[in-house]
Amino acid sequence: MSKSAARLRHFWFTFHLWIGVGLGVLLLPLSVTGSVLVWHDGVDKLMHPARFAVSGAETLAPSAYLAAATGALKAGLKPSTLRLPAEPGMPVTVSARGVPQGGGFPPMTTVYLDPPTARVLDVADAGGSFMMIMHRLHGSLMIPGVGRQIVGWLGVAMLISSLTGIYLWWPRNGQFLKGLRWKRQPTTNANLHFTLGFWIAVPLAILSFTGAYISFPQTARSVVGLFAEVSPQQQRGPGGPGGMGTPITPALSPDAAAEAVLAANPGTQLLSLSFPAGSNPAWRVQIKDGEATRNIMVDDATGAVKAGRDRAAAQPAAGDAFSRLMRQLHDGTDMGLVWQIVIFVGGIVPAVLTVTGVIMWWRRRGARKALARRLAGAPGE
Repeated sequence: MSKSAARLRHFWFTFHLWIGVGLGVLLLPLSVTGSVLVWHDGVDKLMHPARFAVSGAETLAPSAYLAAATGALKAGLKPSTLRLPAEPGMPVTVSARGVPQGGGFPPMTTVYLDPPTARVLDVADAGGSFMMIMHRLHGSLMIPGVGRQIVGWLGVAMLISSLTGIYLWWPRNGQFLKGLRWKRQPTTNANLHFTLGFWIAVPLAILSFTGAYISFPQTARSVVGLFAEVSPQQQRGPGGPGGMGTPITPALSPDAAAEAVLAANPGTQLLSLSFPAGSNPAWRVQIKDGEATRNIMVDDATGAVKAGRDRAAAQPAAGDAFSRLMRQLHDGTDMGLVWQIVIFVGGIVPAVLTVTGVIMWWRRRGARKALARRLAGAPGE
């Protein structure tokens, strides 16, 4: 190996090392929570079976569920989103939100309802639930404001670590098959690091890239827009529909909003209904059109379906389809059991790699100190 190649390898080795040692404490919660969230519904069902004790799959009008949920909510909470079952055996859920206190997260509650009867199955503090904590850790490390950006840059760091890991794993003599053997290193710890690192590197790079993509949505949309068409983004947040603002008292009934969308899109299935919020009042209705899922806005004052959101828009723009694929790759939605298992393993293995990497670094550090002591004592010997 030439001196320039050796220096380059040493540079990337140092970079790879310090990503693992320096950022391991932050990367571990992202990885582990990602493994939990890929089985979100299964974990929730195991922990809270009463929420899934439904009596059938038939559904009622949205107003029936909202009336039942409102009666079970504490004062100060308003329904914000109604979600109908996407598959048999799932409950109807109504999410409710209050006014944020002290600049933190708004108080949130989820009411679980039986689809055929609107009977209340459970009422849960969504903000303090186990799965919500997992979501917040994974999405923002529970850091208000800049947490999502921090997670995005951690995704970039993990991507670099994955790619440099492949580079460092690659045998220096170029013999790929020999690189797959177990005993490449003198210790079990190092062999475990090399072997697991190689097999998980590509899936981990995909998960890291898609995580960074999701964490920087505006930048991602701008870049994708240079190569493919993207639809205009709806205003979100406290001042926009579907945002995190407190829901307002609407002029339009939930049944009327749903009927307006279904009338304009015959043959589709209602999936969710979000109340108007903030200063731009509009209902946000999600429907399933064949295999596609679409969000449609309904003006609260007039009941009119927003222009450009009818059946002619059923085929998503190429840029929107790419963004949807990025999210599906990251969370495993509609990607099949095999990829979901890969995501689960991709969240567990980094914990092993972090531990084995720290042990390798510690042993290397100890060996260097021992060598320095021997060299320092050599003249006297």
